[in-house]
Amino acid sequence: MIAFILTQPNLESLVHCKDRTNGQQILLARLRGEEVKAFNELYIMYSTNLLGVILKIVDQQEIAEDLLQEVFLKIKKSISTYDEIRSRLFTWMLNISRHTAIDYIRLRSTWGFR
Repeated sequence: MIAFILTQPNLESLVHCKDRTNGQQILLARLRGEEVKAFNELYIMYSTNLLGVILKIVDQQEIAEDLLQEVFLKIKKSISTYDEIRSRLFTWMLNISRHTAIDYIRLRSTWGFR
């Protein structure tokens, strides 16, 4: 038998969640306004996690770092197409990272490199 315990939501965590959502909306507006500081903040916030995903796919630190730079250029170029209704910002960037790394692997194997 499975039992669920229902508790009252923690008001503090709800406020934190709302603040985080508002913060992301503000950051997104700044990114769409092409504010350089906003892109720097985005890089600081997410680069380590995105690098980890890329590194897991390509398995070479230097290549992963190069691909991470490519990912952030793609993010900058296509931020206007990001739809916050369809996915969270991190999920969207994660998909760009994964696809960029997989494209690199495909291209490398097409040219016969290991």
